[in-house]
Amino acid sequence: PEQSSPRLPCVPTMAEMEFLDVEYEEDKYNEKCGVFGVYNAVKAAHTAYYGMVGGQHRGQEGAGLVSCHVKPDGGNEFKLHRGQGLVTDVFKPEDVKELDGLHAIGHTRYSTAGGKTALEGFQPFCVRYRSGKNLALAHNGNLSNAAELRSFFQTQGV
Repeated sequence: PEQSSPRLPCVPTMAEMEFLDVEYEEDKYNEKCGVFGVYNAVKAAHTAYYGMVGGQHRGQEGAGLVSCHVKPDGGNEFKLHRGQGLVTDVFKPEDVKELDGLHAIGHTRYSTAGGKTALEGFQPFCVRYRSGKNLALAHNGNLSNAAELRSFFQTQGV
């Protein structure tokens, strides 16, 4: 008889995930975007770059990488590089070297919205709060409630 490999107890099966609003078609490729984060590591962007190369199968339309350098005053400075194509096409060694800092977020794009070529839709996103602080983020999927989120954060002074 055919034996299946043991399943980790913390990983639900697809049947157990029916309560989630997830489109899953067993006979199709179901990957969407790749996100890789590095926190508190020397050459964080280098580590994130190699993580993105490893996750390239999750998105091949474009890639982006943001690094964060914490300044002595406690603020942060972001450096962002993104482009269309495979990770190894978007990033040359000198591009990754310029992304200094101890923290980094990388993203490989599989578009589900926003078109395939508009760079302003490529992630990670970097924004500046009204208070002058910065935020960088990347996500997997669509933000179907983006307008509500924007309104909420604006009322909170963000």
